[in-house]
Amino acid sequence: MVLATTVEPHLFVVFGGTGDLMRRKLLPALARLNELELLGEGFKILGVSRRSMDDTAFREWAREALAEADVSSGPARSRWCDQCLHFQSIGQGQEADYRALKDRVEELEGPGARPAIGSSTSLCLRLGLLPQ
Repeated sequence: MVLATTVEPHLFVVFGGTGDLMRRKLLPALARLNELELLGEGFKILGVSRRSMDDTAFREWAREALAEADVSSGPARSRWCDQCLHFQSIGQGQEADYRALKDRVEELEGPGARPAIGSSTSLCLRLGLLPQ
Protein backbone atom coordinates (compact mmCIF):
# COMPACT_ATOMS: atom_id res chain seq x y z
CA MET A 1 0.00 0.00 0.00
CA VAL A 2 1.38 3.40 -0.99
CA LEU A 3 0.33 6.38 1.06
CA ALA A 4 -0.10 9.70 -0.70
CA THR A 5 2.17 12.34 0.77
CA THR A 6 3.70 15.60 -0.24
CA VAL A 7 7.42 15.31 -0.79
CA GLU A 8 9.36 18.45 0.04
CA PRO A 9 12.03 19.62 -2.43
CA HIS A 10 15.31 17.71 -2.26
CA LEU A 11 18.77 18.28 -3.64
CA PHE A 12 20.50 14.91 -3.96
CA VAL A 13 24.27 15.48 -4.25
CA VAL A 14 26.13 12.44 -5.55
CA PHE A 15 29.91 12.48 -5.12
CA GLY A 16 31.11 9.98 -7.70
CA GLY A 17 28.28 11.21 -9.92
CA THR A 18 29.74 9.70 -13.12
CA GLY A 19 30.76 6.41 -11.55
CA ASP A 20 29.53 2.89 -12.15
CA LEU A 21 27.15 2.79 -9.15
CA MET A 22 25.46 6.00 -10.29
CA ARG A 23 25.22 4.75 -13.88
CA ARG A 24 23.90 1.27 -13.19
CA LYS A 25 21.93 1.65 -9.94
CA LEU A 26 21.24 5.10 -8.50
CA LEU A 27 20.24 6.97 -11.64
CA PRO A 28 17.88 4.25 -12.95
CA ALA A 29 16.32 3.86 -9.50
CA LEU A 30 15.76 7.61 -9.16
CA ALA A 31 14.31 7.79 -12.68
CA ARG A 32 11.88 4.98 -11.86
CA LEU A 33 10.83 6.71 -8.64
CA ASN A 34 10.19 9.80 -10.73
CA GLU A 35 8.02 7.81 -13.14
CA LEU A 36 5.95 6.72 -10.14
CA GLU A 37 5.72 10.39 -9.10
CA LEU A 38 7.38 9.66 -5.75
CA LEU A 39 10.14 12.29 -5.90
CA GLY A 40 8.10 15.47 -5.89
CA GLU A 41 8.32 18.62 -7.99
CA GLY A 42 11.41 20.20 -6.47
CA PHE A 43 13.71 17.16 -6.72
CA LYS A 44 17.16 17.84 -8.21
CA ILE A 45 20.28 15.72 -8.63
CA LEU A 46 23.74 17.25 -8.63
CA GLY A 47 26.37 14.85 -9.93
CA VAL A 48 29.84 15.66 -8.63
CA SER A 49 33.07 14.14 -9.90
CA ARG A 50 36.58 14.94 -10.98
CA ARG A 51 35.63 14.72 -14.65
CA SER A 52 35.46 17.90 -16.65
CA MET A 53 31.86 18.06 -17.85
CA ASP A 54 28.97 20.52 -17.99
CA ASP A 55 25.24 20.03 -17.36
CA THR A 56 24.54 19.24 -21.02
CA ALA A 57 27.21 16.55 -21.23
CA PHE A 58 26.09 15.06 -17.90
CA ARG A 59 22.49 14.90 -19.09
CA GLU A 60 23.58 13.13 -22.26
CA TRP A 61 25.65 10.70 -20.17
CA ALA A 62 22.55 10.10 -18.01
CA ARG A 63 20.29 9.52 -21.02
CA GLU A 64 22.71 6.85 -22.26
CA ALA A 65 22.80 5.23 -18.81
CA LEU A 66 19.00 5.20 -18.60
CA ALA A 67 18.73 3.67 -22.08
CA GLU A 68 21.19 0.93 -21.04
CA ALA A 69 19.10 0.28 -17.93
CA ASP A 70 15.87 0.02 -19.98
CA VAL A 71 14.24 2.93 -18.18
CA SER A 72 11.41 4.27 -20.31
CA SER A 73 12.44 6.71 -22.98
CA GLY A 74 10.74 9.59 -24.73
CA PRO A 75 9.87 13.17 -23.98
CA ALA A 76 9.08 12.60 -20.30
CA ARG A 77 12.52 11.12 -19.58
CA SER A 78 14.25 13.80 -21.60
CA ARG A 79 12.31 16.52 -19.78
CA TRP A 80 13.21 14.95 -16.40
CA CYS A 81 16.90 14.92 -17.35
CA ASP A 82 16.76 18.56 -18.44
CA GLN A 83 14.91 19.72 -15.33
CA CYS A 84 16.47 17.60 -12.60
CA LEU A 85 20.04 16.70 -13.56
CA HIS A 86 22.96 19.02 -12.91
CA PHE A 87 26.73 18.58 -12.74
CA GLN A 88 29.68 20.13 -10.93
CA SER A 89 33.30 19.12 -11.39
CA ILE A 90 35.60 19.19 -8.39
CA GLY A 91 38.68 18.91 -10.60
CA GLN A 92 41.63 17.91 -8.44
CA GLY A 93 39.83 18.85 -5.23
CA GLN A 94 41.47 22.19 -4.63
CA GLU A 95 39.91 24.77 -2.33
CA ALA A 96 38.53 26.73 -5.31
CA ASP A 97 36.84 23.57 -6.62
CA TYR A 98 34.98 23.07 -3.35
CA ARG A 99 34.03 26.75 -3.17
CA ALA A 100 32.53 26.38 -6.67
CA LEU A 101 30.63 23.30 -5.44
CA LYS A 102 29.30 25.24 -2.45
CA ASP A 103 28.15 28.03 -4.77
CA ARG A 104 26.46 25.52 -7.08
CA VAL A 105 24.61 23.85 -4.20
CA GLU A 106 23.38 27.26 -3.01
CA GLU A 107 22.29 28.14 -6.56
CA LEU A 108 20.30 24.91 -6.90
CA GLU A 109 18.74 25.28 -3.46
CA GLY A 110 17.20 28.50 -4.65
CA PRO A 111 17.30 32.18 -3.80
CA GLY A 112 17.25 33.06 -0.14
CA ALA A 113 17.88 29.49 1.01
CA ARG A 114 20.41 28.92 3.73
CA PRO A 115 22.82 26.10 2.84
CA ALA A 116 21.64 22.63 3.86
CA ILE A 117 20.20 22.85 7.36
CA GLY A 118 17.39 25.34 7.62
CA SER A 119 16.90 25.85 3.89
CA SER A 120 13.67 25.21 2.05
CA THR A 121 15.36 22.26 0.33
CA SER A 122 16.44 19.03 2.01
CA LEU A 123 20.00 18.10 1.15
CA CYS A 124 20.98 14.44 0.68
CA LEU A 125 24.60 13.43 0.13
CA ARG A 126 25.93 10.20 -1.37
CA LEU A 127 29.71 9.79 -1.28
CA GLY A 128 31.42 7.45 -3.72
CA LEU A 129 34.79 8.87 -4.72
CA LEU A 130 37.80 6.62 -5.07
CA PRO A 131 40.93 7.74 -3.25
CA GLN A 132 43.72 9.04 -5.48
